[in-house]
Amino acid sequence: MLNIMNIINYILNNKLKIILYALGIFILCIFIFIVIFFFIAWISYICIKYLKLKLFGQLDNILEYNTSSRHVLTAFGDCRIKRIYLIRAPIDTIIDVAFNILSCYHWNKFKPPVTYHVFLLFEVEVSKGMTKYIVVEKINGIYIKSNYTIQSDYEFIPIKFNKRKAYTINSVLETTKQRIGLFNFYNWSVNSHCQIFTYNILKVIKSKTKFKQYFDMQWFSSSFMNVFHDFGVHLLNVCLTFTANVYKYNIVSPIL
Repeated sequence: MLNIMNIINYILNNKLKIILYALGIFILCIFIFIVIFFFIAWISYICIKYLKLKLFGQLDNILEYNTSSRHVLTAFGDCRIKRIYLIRAPIDTIIDVAFNILSCYHWNKFKPPVTYHVFLLFEVEVSKGMTKYIVVEKINGIYIKSNYTIQSDYEFIPIKFNKRKAYTINSVLETTKQRIGLFNFYNWSVNSHCQIFTYNILKVIKSKTKFKQYFDMQWFSSSFMNVFHDFGVHLLNVCLTFTANVYKYNIVSPIL
């Protein structure tokens, strides 16, 4: 009993020291995890590049929507689209830092002054006099959400289209899939990141409109991946392979 009281008194008298100690252990664990991750990635890179072992292969492991996106499409995918908004959100700082590291800081030289993540917000008619707003965006996979958060620094751009045509989210996505192919439709890649994906959806709705003023056209260039070292490209593919499985099994569902 005395020992327990001594321990309690010690904890109460040294709270700050214990908190700092715990924080130090937490930071050390994160550092060790990062070191181990980069070590494994480097070893796999050497194997693939020099021993020609296909450990990861092409990133083609997303072949359908995840469960949460399918649920939204089942509920609202066949509702008629009333309005469309292109939304431009400043790119997340974490993504910016990651691209800089993977490109050995060449990314800062390549990217435009303001880099956007873009996606679409659809207003669909659920029933007479009742509408619902649905987000469609490409992250590591395609996310279709009826619950989301809009930040104050997001830009809204109304998209005009022929409302006499009965567009639905399902019909637009199906045509986009045929337009860009199965792999580029479902998977994030240099040929189908959020900007290219969104651009192709808009081209399905208004084929004669270029929409270029709304996008960072540098991201459409074939030289986009040239800013990354071979190992950076490999590490990016490793991360994408992992996050593709996160998407498939709904381990995490990003909420915008």
